[in-house]
Amino acid sequence: YAKLGWKPVGSNRHLVFSAKNQEGAKSDKVRLLMDADLGELCKRDEELARNRLNQSGKAALMVVPDARHMRWHHGKEDFMCANVLEKECPCKGVLIRNTMGEDRAWTIWTRRFYGGRGDTGRRENTLYILRLVFDNEGATEQDKAEMQESLKMIIEAAQAEAEHWGMGAVKLWDPSPLVIELMQGTGLEYKMVQRDQDCIASLMWYGDGDAPEFVANEKYAWL
Repeated sequence: YAKLGWKPVGSNRHLVFSAKNQEGAKSDKVRLLMDADLGELCKRDEELARNRLNQSGKAALMVVPDARHMRWHHGKEDFMCANVLEKECPCKGVLIRNTMGEDRAWTIWTRRFYGGRGDTGRRENTLYILRLVFDNEGATEQDKAEMQESLKMIIEAAQAEAEHWGMGAVKLWDPSPLVIELMQGTGLEYKMVQRDQDCIASLMWYGDGDAPEFVANEKYAWL
């Protein structure tokens, strides 16, 4: 691709967490995210993303994280669950609420079944975090403490969901520098993977000047 003018863009890395039961997933601050929540949440997400990009003052390229993208992924898992596993999978992620009952962070995920059932499935089947959103990415220590708490509960909920479905891992694509910083204080075990053989975002830029920055290279933007 590079020889044809398609240049790698973005970080092309992801975090991997083992599937396991986690007590944090049972917190009363955690609410299950259902399909009916997607429309409103994705609109909020798009507004937040546009505002943050405008404030950055940089030219950027981003796949819009709308409900249609999320539901495309969910359509695949719904078909697999209904027709192969004969199970329902209504939970599409989780929301984290503060003491005022306000949603302060959320994630949308999808289940991918590559290896069927048994040990092969356990190794290969994966819960992907399609999109991770913080409503407030403030710079104060209190803001960061709240985001870190939310992030830990989100990952623990994803790990517990993966364990429930007999999956081997949870994967979070394109963690931002903020997420990587917050992860270091959660106490959670994870592995950073730098992709250099496959799933590498590439861009052919025909415009004048430098190509725009590619942001949010998250799983929702991929097949």
